[in-house]
Parts: sequence; C-alpha cells; structure tokens
Amino acid sequence: MGALGAPGVALLVESLVGAHPESQQETLRALAGIGEAATAALPAVRALAASPAGEVRLGAGRTLARLGPEAQSVLMEVAASEDAAVADAARRALGRAPDEVPPPSRATLERLKALLRKGSETLRIEAARAIGVLGARCAELLPVIEEALDDSSVHVRRAVVRALAAMGPAADRVVDRLTAMLAQDAEIRREILRAMPFLGDAAEKTIPHVARWLTDGELRAEAAAALARFGKKAIPALAEAAGHASHRVRAAAIQALAAVDHAVDEKLPVLVAALQDESAYVRYVACKALEALGARARPALAALKERLADETEGVRVAAARAMYAAGERGAELAPAFVEGLTSRTIMLFEDMDERLVALGAGAVPA
Repeated sequence: MGALGAPGVALLVESLVGAHPESQQETLRALAGIGEAATAALPAVRALAASPAGEVRLGAGRTLARLGPEAQSVLMEVAASEDAAVADAARRALGRAPDEVPPPSRATLERLKALLRKGSETLRIEAARAIGVLGARCAELLPVIEEALDDSSVHVRRAVVRALAAMGPAADRVVDRLTAMLAQDAEIRREILRAMPFLGDAAEKTIPHVARWLTDGELRAEAAAALARFGKKAIPALAEAAGHASHRVRAAAIQALAAVDHAVDEKLPVLVAALQDESAYVRYVACKALEALGARARPALAALKERLADETEGVRVAAARAMYAAGERGAELAPAFVEGLTSRTIMLFEDMDERLVALGAGAVPA
C-alpha cells in the first residue's frame, strides 16, 4: 500500500468527500495501510473525526494513529473531543507502546509546549499524557514540564508527574523539586511516590523520604511499592522500618522486601527475624515472603519449623507452605495443611490437597 504514491493518496482523499459512511470507512482503512506516506490526508481525516457517523469518527481516530509524527498534534486535539468514543480512540493511539510511537517532530514538540502552557485544562492534561507516551524523546521540554508542576489544576499536576515518571532518568533534574513537593503538595503525593523509582540514580537519595510515608495509612501501599522498585538499595530503609513500633508499618516493610528482586542474602535475615515478631500478622507476612523465595529460603527452614507450633492458625499454615515451597516434604507439615483445608478463619490456603498428596498418604493424621 505504501507504494501508492502522492497521486493515489490524493484520489483517496477526494473519494472521502461526501461519500457514504461505509465507503469512507474503507478509504480510511486504505489510508491507514499506507501509513506515513499518507500524511497529506491529515486535514481530511481530521475533519472526519467530527463525522455524524460514529464508525467513521472511530475510523478517523485509528487512521490518525498510523500517519506518523505529523499526526500526533492532531491526535492530541482529537483526544480532547467531546465525543467520548473518538477521544478514547485517540487516547489509545497515543498510549501505544513507546517503541511503536514515531519520534516527535519539531511541530509536535512546539504544539505540546504551547498546549502545556496555554491550553485549556483538558488540553494541558492531554499534552502531559502525550509527553508520557513519547517519554525521554521530550527531554528538551523539561523546563516547560517543570513549570507545569505549579499548574493550578491538580489533575494537570498529576498528569505531569506521571509524564515525568515515563520519561525516566532523562527527567532526573526534577528529583529535588519532587522531593520538596512530596512534603508540600498532598494532592499529588501518591503520584510522586509512584514516580520516584523511575527517575534513575539521582532518585536514590529520596529513599528515606519515601520510607517516611510507610507510616501513613492512606499512602503506605504506594510507599512500600516504591521502595520495592528501588531494589537492593532500599533494603537498609526497609530493614529499619521492619523494626517500627506499628505492626502495620513492619508488615508493609516485610512485604516490600519480599518484592525486591534478588538480594536474598541481604533480606533473608530481616525476614527470619520477623518470624519472631509479636504480631501474628507480621509473622504471617514473613512466612508468605519466605514462601515466595522458594528454595532460596532453605536457610530459614529451622525458624519456619518453629512456627509450625505458632499460637495462630494462619501462621502455622503459612509456615508449612513456606517450608513446602523451599523443598521440605516431611510429615510434620501435614497437620498444618489439614488445618488449611478446614479453616474458616482464613481464606488464603488454596491447594492444600495437592500438598498433602505430595507428602504421601501416610503423612495424613488419622
């Protein structure tokens, strides 16, 4: 289709005018197949995004997504359409995987800059979303993006922080600014916590600031997830949080440690110590974290074996599961698995029957 050439594209564009909606849809599909070579069709396709026929509007949005860099600014305009279906199609097009999105043209970058500074609230949000899709390829817009962190609209500020996260290490210049805003701007705190781990090495200094939010009930999950994404370098902060006075903070720290990839030698002592926690919930979470390690948790088998006699049913069953995952197959696990089969106080003990079968018939108590 790409070999059709300019005259062929011109004929297709001409055939769009006044045609039956079904014919227009066929032509739009043909233009989409041609791709970037059909950019001359942009004005006509943009006009059809306002067609009275819903399928034509959707087809126009899908076609715009295939027409290359020059179509991006048009897509942003369409994404702000009052027609929800058309706007959604354009947003999906802008939201394709970054490696599928063409590099932004100079005109697109200038358009994004103008929209972020002077567009309506909706267009400022859409501009930030488009920057997020384009990622680091919008690095030259960072001064304007940083200005937008002061936008009067919380929705724009949130979209801007998400865009910065998508830009990754290319946006590391804003780390100090976001650290300050983490303390000052409660309305976008959640987005900042989510963004920090994606901003490269420069963001590692923010780990203590992120860890403080483990104490906040509403933001604890985001803080724990962020620390887990920081990986091995967050283990000291998480180990400290595992000794916090609040059992909920301790549990969140253990869960975050469990999610840290690799670094078993560093996190295993913290997880084993948590098996002795005064809180049954923390002990349970520690067992689950060790279960997730599988065979790598074998050094913790002795400590887990002690928990088979724990006063709390859920901990006993979780300890047995962790031992089983680590490769243990002793008959001593069977009573806890039977408890898991019959428990009504906990709902986390699936597949107990499979484990009992693996232990062998002689392991099941009479």
